[in-house]
Amino acid sequence: MSTFNFNIEEPFYTAIKNKRKIYEIRANDAKRQAIKPGDIIEFKRDEASLLKTIVRARTEFPTLEAAINSVPHALLQATLEQYQGLPGLYQKVEAMGAVLFQIELHPDEKRYAVFH
Repeated sequence: MSTFNFNIEEPFYTAIKNKRKIYEIRANDAKRQAIKPGDIIEFKRDEASLLKTIVRARTEFPTLEAAINSVPHALLQATLEQYQGLPGLYQKVEAMGAVLFQIELHPDEKRYAVFH
């Protein structure tokens, strides 16, 4: 089991914490290709805010839109809009494909508020 660190912004951080966001979509670059089910992703919003999650599944997609369209979840539409607002990043993800991680809060986090 390996641990990976991702930066994340609001409202996505709080949605994970409140178990409303159970998927994370990222560019399928070399770092993300190494992440497997059972690994831990720690999401950092700022220096004082860190959420530990467990990867339950991973699915690769040829495009960002294909990944987003595979999951019926309102926050994922916000993810697409956020990527489209950053043209360079959007083109990068579209070029290398996307990976969707199904997550849930790590058991250590459940006492307060797993990537599934």
